Amino acid sequence: MKELRAECIARLQTVGLRPSEPRIAVLAFLMKHRIHPVAETIYKALAPEYPTLSRTTVYNTLKLFEENNLVMPLTIEDGELRYDINTSFHGHFKCKKCHNISDIFFDESGMKMPLPQNGCKVESIHLDFYGLCSGCNTEE
Repeated sequence: MKELRAECIARLQTVGLRPSEPRIAVLAFLMKHRIHPVAETIYKALAPEYPTLSRTTVYNTLKLFEENNLVMPLTIEDGELRYDINTSFHGHFKCKKCHNISDIFFDESGMKMPLPQNGCKVESIHLDFYGLCSGCNTEE
């Protein structure tokens, strides 16, 4: 736990953020639980240990993390904003049965994807896949 806390403090300081207890707690949760959670999931998990923590603090912290490229926001389904601690180029797979979300990694050099022309600057690409995960696909 001390190692995770130290890593969180270092990440926050690297981007110029003060390592407050709520920021450390939210970042540690995201680093430990790579489940692409919604803000409410984070709040409910941390509230018992941090009774003064508010939902607003969690939402504001996530927004600050997004602005500083510590998390990547995901909108995989309508009205469901999730957060991914992995900000590298990758896609996501959501199982339609168990609703788990997993990362899908690509060889960037091998991807052939049409990009906008005429001087457009691509700032983000979202690749989302839906279906049955291997566990749900084998159930009868």
